[in-house]
Amino acid sequence: MDEEYIDLTGLFIFDIYGVKRVPLAGEFNAAILADRLVEDWIPYYECHKCGRFDYCKFVERIPRNPARARDIKCGVFEAALHVFVETTFHLLSGMTTEQRQDYLDAVFHYGHFVYSAELMIGSCINKGFVESWDSHGPRVFGQLVSLRDQLDSLAAVIQRIPEFRSERTVLFVEGWSEKVFLDKMRESHIYPFLDLVVEVYEGKGNRRPKRIEMLLDRYVRHGYKVLIQGDSDGKGKTIFDGIVRKGAVTSDRTFVFDYDFETAVPGRLILSALQSMGELEDVDIEQFQEVILQSDGPISKLLMTHYGLNIEPLKLEFATQVADILNSVSWWEDKKFRQTELGRFLRFILDIF
Repeated sequence: MDEEYIDLTGLFIFDIYGVKRVPLAGEFNAAILADRLVEDWIPYYECHKCGRFDYCKFVERIPRNPARARDIKCGVFEAALHVFVETTFHLLSGMTTEQRQDYLDAVFHYGHFVYSAELMIGSCINKGFVESWDSHGPRVFGQLVSLRDQLDSLAAVIQRIPEFRSERTVLFVEGWSEKVFLDKMRESHIYPFLDLVVEVYEGKGNRRPKRIEMLLDRYVRHGYKVLIQGDSDGKGKTIFDGIVRKGAVTSDRTFVFDYDFETAVPGRLILSALQSMGELEDVDIEQFQEVILQSDGPISKLLMTHYGLNIEPLKLEFATQVADILNSVSWWEDKKFRQTELGRFLRFILDIF
């Protein structure tokens, strides 16, 4: 099969520092593009200065002085660029011009992350190098944090190329009960909960479109898929309409409880959670279900009116207990539970992944 050539005229690659853009011209295949990136982006480096010198397979030792190595372009960086380009170059033929530019930017951020990580890890495992910094030695380990910036830059561009599927999901929730609940659900080991980032925007006062946009912008720029949950307190499902109109999030990625998280929990599960906390231990489940069916409004009002129980100071423990009970059963196979409001909320999260 003939090698595929693609005209990249009019596109750009970063210079070695990621500051200026260098124009491309002409047709490239995978090997030619990879070689061009290696030439432009990889500096020469004396391998004996790297903490991985003793075991790196790319080292070219000087025969008469094996403690020293030839000054070469980092083999790890070079291999990373070749593997990335040569295994993904074919995707360019189906991309828009904008996606092709994102691809070239992504290769840069990916390659420099690999290179920086290689050098930093090498430094961190080299005791002599760390000690040479004397009292500033801890800064060697602190430098690892800068790798996050390179990954954020990579995520921001690679998310726009569907084949890479790099998008992570962040769910903004209204209160701490929802966060505590979802964090506890991680113990179920179900993938979406393990990988889900949950942030709290803390209440109705922060629902203004501009406020939400500010909160969400950082995650959008870093390549996250954004979801948002809120409480309507019986006032309808339109609380996020302004945010949707502003484009901060799409309507299919919003979920609104009729009242609040606690009221969304089905009656049997509410009572089980409360009794596991030592509350309402003498209450019969059938009688409790009947009270719920005949009542309207939030569960906090019902509990106070019928049982004199103030759930406000118990909300976080209650959320933990609800999740703990769900983690012990196969709730996703329970059709009746999936139709409850809490069940629909969990399905909302699962369906997004």
